[in-house]
Amino acid sequence: MSLLLRVRRTITSDAFISVPITNAMMAEHSDGSSRMDMDLLFADGIAYAAGEGVDWQVEDTVIEVHPIQKPIPEDRIQYVPDAAGIDWAQFDNESIEAAQALRDNNNQVE
Repeated sequence: MSLLLRVRRTITSDAFISVPITNAMMAEHSDGSSRMDMDLLFADGIAYAAGEGVDWQVEDTVIEVHPIQKPIPEDRIQYVPDAAGIDWAQFDNESIEAAQALRDNNNQVE
């Protein structure tokens, strides 16, 4: 017997982006000093990060129970770990159910 559980995997990646400083990022104050507009700097950094060639590296992976449990969609397959070492992920739902029924029937004691 088993229960289907929906889980969620979140992968966090990081990259280092060189953001060019533009005149638009600099704001002059009445005392003659200037300060950088960090919102503009961050917005440009995010835009550059979406480009190709960015060296993204996995920083962390978290697997947790999904907060919304629902039935499995027809176009998805479920992973069913098995003591016999069968990799159930390679089969569609109908095949898995048929194989599980066959396995369960074979494991019944008469």
